[in-house]
Amino acid sequence: MAGLFVLGLLIAGFFVWWYVPKATVTVYVLPQKIENKINLTVDTTSATEDLASGKIAGEIVKTMVSGEKTKSTTGTKLIGEKRPVWSKFKTGLPPILFWLVETILTSVGNLKFVTVKSASVSAALSPSLPGEASVEIAADAIGAESNLAKDEIFKIGNYPKSEVDAVSTANFSGGTSRQITAVSAQDKKT
Repeated sequence: MAGLFVLGLLIAGFFVWWYVPKATVTVYVLPQKIENKINLTVDTTSATEDLASGKIAGEIVKTMVSGEKTKSTTGTKLIGEKRPVWSKFKTGLPPILFWLVETILTSVGNLKFVTVKSASVSAALSPSLPGEASVEIAADAIGAESNLAKDEIFKIGNYPKSEVDAVSTANFSGGTSRQITAVSAQDKKT
């Protein structure tokens, strides 16, 4: 009887071991990108399709689109001319002076002019014979305000006028300016 009991216990243990344990298994499959190139031909003469040979039925559709849209601008811009002119440097300083391109000359009315080319001025021989050189200058800003009369006296750079000055040798003319409409920042935003 004890042998039957042990045998029954073994059989019951086998059934419990075989049927009771359960597990859930989740399998994740990574996606793969599959690319395939197919040459397609659109056949406008036939309504049948043959995908194996790459022919599909289709029709030609023509569309013409035209349009126009305008908006007024709200900005303004000043445009114009600044003409180069000739001026004569005079110096009472003993050494030779050398001005580079874009040396600033200031008129009595605080208008700015710049040298277009370099200038070298020899030293003064005496107070009555200052060193002189001619150089081309141009207005720094556009507009008719820069049209000055002959013999205008200019301050050169940071030098005092008593030591160095420039004198216009002809009337400055040709400077013009006018307002035009332009695209403003608000126009761009709109």
